[in-house]
Amino acid sequence: YIPSAGSEIKGKRYVFEIIRRLSKPRNGDARFFLSGPIPADLKLELDTAGLMEKVYVPGPLSWSENLGCVKACDFGVSPTLADNFSMAIIEAMAMGLPFAAFDTGGNREIIDDGQSGFIVPYLDVEDLVRSATELARNVTNRLKMAAYATASISQVVAPQRVLQSYESLFQTLESVGLG
Repeated sequence: YIPSAGSEIKGKRYVFEIIRRLSKPRNGDARFFLSGPIPADLKLELDTAGLMEKVYVPGPLSWSENLGCVKACDFGVSPTLADNFSMAIIEAMAMGLPFAAFDTGGNREIIDDGQSGFIVPYLDVEDLVRSATELARNVTNRLKMAAYATASISQVVAPQRVLQSYESLFQTLESVGLG
């Protein structure tokens, strides 16, 4: 699963290479779900390389249809360049998908590196693909990470935790005279 794969800010320029390289270790049986539409240039690259047949890009879907497609995936890869707190990663992890993602925005708050997926240095595409390949190849570890992802994300978005975070923020703002 590659969320918002056609968006520049979500790392569109890395999607072709991720798909090309992840297709190899799975002996050609890898398939990819790209949420949202993809632009003509990415489609052309995938078509030209014979990879478009491995990619499911239904375009805009309802929320429940999108989640149904996500649920059918084994893991996620997020090459996003900027994301505050990725709802796509949160939703996918809640359904048991471990993720490989750049260390940007709130990804480190969502993904517990080595436990529910992998956080790799920002823009290190080599490490992102290596981590995603590990998720593809090592089924036992991927299943452990999937279980951990589901359990850990419920703690990340727990209403009491979110409320405490807001209360702490408001107290900080009040103490510096911004309240």
